[in-house]
Amino acid sequence: MAGPLYSLLTQNVEFEWTPTCEEAFSKLKGALTQALVLKGPNWSLSFHIHTDASDFSIGAVLGQKQGVLENAIYYINKNLQGHELNYTEFDITIIDKPGKANVVVDFLSRIQTQDSPGAIDDSFPDEHLFSINVNILWYVDIANYLAANNIPPYFSLKERRLLVEKSFNFSWIVDCLFYTRLYQVMRRCVSEDETYDILHSSHDKPCGGHFAAKRTTLKILTIGYYWPTLHKDAVKYTRKCDRCQ
Repeated sequence: MAGPLYSLLTQNVEFEWTPTCEEAFSKLKGALTQALVLKGPNWSLSFHIHTDASDFSIGAVLGQKQGVLENAIYYINKNLQGHELNYTEFDITIIDKPGKANVVVDFLSRIQTQDSPGAIDDSFPDEHLFSINVNILWYVDIANYLAANNIPPYFSLKERRLLVEKSFNFSWIVDCLFYTRLYQVMRRCVSEDETYDILHSSHDKPCGGHFAAKRTTLKILTIGYYWPTLHKDAVKYTRKCDRCQ
């Protein structure tokens, strides 16, 4: 449905609002303003998965049949990009059979190996302990100061002053640290473990558009995320993107 609109976000494409885009925009508005008819799962009934694919996208719906009606429980769709457009489409049917009706697979699933499990070696010699990586959150001192007025005792007077000054740019709200700075725009501070998924979603996903590092950085800030090395990490990520080379 939104394929013509997604195509306007790709790199090196002139922005031209065509009648096709207008039609897609109208359909999208209608879909967003109508209540979705979704129902919760009934665990006593069987589930059905319906899939379909076009030349540019794929979709799937999880549903259950109650009486003569089939109700949707969950749905998902994805626009195909690059090499994904070369995927071959298969028309298959998956049927769940009990063991008595599927004797070969049932027999294979019941074969037990003769290897007896050995005793667990709990020894851990010191020479085998090469290194331990501990990821400390970059904002841990700021969060502790704002949440509990706690400053590490080993901090010097200068480090204490810098921590207090730095904390002016942040706010502790409902167990989360937000970067607010002067304009009071709230952006959640994220850990290093979260940054890759955020960059991937904001650059590679259908709404990402594979834009340059600066625009990807602005998109992430607009969404409401922040970490100190955001732009630097965005530059590294876009340089490694095969499609952007």
